[in-house]
Amino acid sequence: DNYPLFSYLFSSPLVQRNEERGYSEVDFLDYPTERRALKSIMEKKAGIHIRWKSEVANINNFLNAYSNSKILHFTGHGENGVVAFENEYGVLDFVSQEQLSEMLRAGHIQKPECVFLSACYAQTVADAFVNVGVQHVITVINDRILDKASLDFTDSFYSALLGGKSVSESFNLGIARLVAQHPTESVKFELKGHGNHDEPIFPFTDHSITNALIDITPSLPTSQCHSPAMFSIGRQCEVHQVYNLLINDMKLVNITGQKGIGKTEVALRVAEYSRERYSFSRLLFLELSNAGDCSEIACLEKLVASFCTNTSESISSLICRNDIEAVVEYIRGSIAQDEKVLLLMDGIDAWIKKKRDFLLALVSRMRQRLGESVWIVLTSQKNIDMDACREVVINSLSDIHTAKLFCMRAPRNLDRDELTLEANESHSDPIQAFSKTKLLHSMKGNPRVVELVAKELQFDGHAQNILRYETYFREEVIRNIMHQILCDQDVPSWQDVCVRIRNTYRRYVGIETSRARPLTVTDFEFFASCSAWGSDPQLVPASNGYAIQNGAYESFMTW
Repeated sequence: DNYPLFSYLFSSPLVQRNEERGYSEVDFLDYPTERRALKSIMEKKAGIHIRWKSEVANINNFLNAYSNSKILHFTGHGENGVVAFENEYGVLDFVSQEQLSEMLRAGHIQKPECVFLSACYAQTVADAFVNVGVQHVITVINDRILDKASLDFTDSFYSALLGGKSVSESFNLGIARLVAQHPTESVKFELKGHGNHDEPIFPFTDHSITNALIDITPSLPTSQCHSPAMFSIGRQCEVHQVYNLLINDMKLVNITGQKGIGKTEVALRVAEYSRERYSFSRLLFLELSNAGDCSEIACLEKLVASFCTNTSESISSLICRNDIEAVVEYIRGSIAQDEKVLLLMDGIDAWIKKKRDFLLALVSRMRQRLGESVWIVLTSQKNIDMDACREVVINSLSDIHTAKLFCMRAPRNLDRDELTLEANESHSDPIQAFSKTKLLHSMKGNPRVVELVAKELQFDGHAQNILRYETYFREEVIRNIMHQILCDQDVPSWQDVCVRIRNTYRRYVGIETSRARPLTVTDFEFFASCSAWGSDPQLVPASNGYAIQNGAYESFMTW
């Protein structure tokens, strides 16, 4: 307890209140990357023993950290004159400079020596800390800052500070790194406060110290849930809707939407968000989309395995007898008093169709016997239609979110010409222009379709096809991918399609592989026609779209 405390506070709310639309989404903040980087600095470079605590930045946690920390690091969103905390429902909670000043003057005996505000437009808010006597305040001048630049500055600053250098020298080392790597961002940080910046905060350091970092952050709840995708765009409102229902004690929520629309992703985001905020004691994941023949015994075995780490022989006989009531009672005995469990049951469509009575009986019994301790989230294309079950519908992404997701999923950088391929005039924002194209609209805001189409850009020979063969791309590729996703068909591999094209090419064009030439637009039209595929049952008609847009003409040069 005598070691100095480094408090890391992060604010990443899901939504903010909007008078016109109720709620609008807040951009996802990549605080996990910064948090990992800071912990790594302290583990490897700190010359002192230091305690570390990471918490969500709500007002209560902030005031507690302010009174007990040597260094307080806040990362979050910011706007002119305000700093963004979050409340218990995942809603952005703006605090003005005046409000912050009042809170800081409310009789705090101790205060941090250093406060680091890693938020855009934080300069005016920083004055609230300076005015109550915080000696050293690092802030972003009233502007936006690139995430990578902020991370690089933070790395250099804390590496030097925890190594015994003075505040000003540590700050200048951080600025020097920005000058070298991010010149335009080097003027965006400021060191404020009335303390002596030429003195170190940690004057006595010993770099032979091992295990310098002492993490006092409470352990996160155990979770069986997969990590959600790295890129989360356009789903914050839906995540908030589900999270808000759960926090308000809705015990059964059904997330619905067409295939590929992102139901599982929303459920996993809810689980991740809940875990970081300790909303539940345990988070369980039951995968039911690969249920095959919908075996009731297999389903009960998975359910018991999710809840119970150790099982007795008696439960096996209960499962074999398909005794739902007895199985649920067994599970009930594995839940500790006052424990709160979130259970995600993913992909129940086949069960609704084939074993609806069993599914309804199982869910109903869990609600009756486990209702005080277990919250259930279901994902399906259609609503399970049960009493006291709230449905959250996942709709198509907006055009601008579809465009952003496509660009982030693409395995290569897209140039301005590609993104503005249908524009008649220049656009200052190429993503905005891309969001208005027929090509983008044909993806219908389906994230799975966007992901599969974007993957096609990985082939070197296809670098300009999004521009030159836009009609093929839109009318063949996307249409076929959409059909295959919605009709549960497997998307054929590129290698498989190449083999089919090669055989067809030899049969109809009659050219030897040693004399192969690059394909032309005429060849593309040929492969898009029925004559290229004939009546061969081995050839999937939906595959000719892949031949058109996968850069096949480059591949033929090697055949």
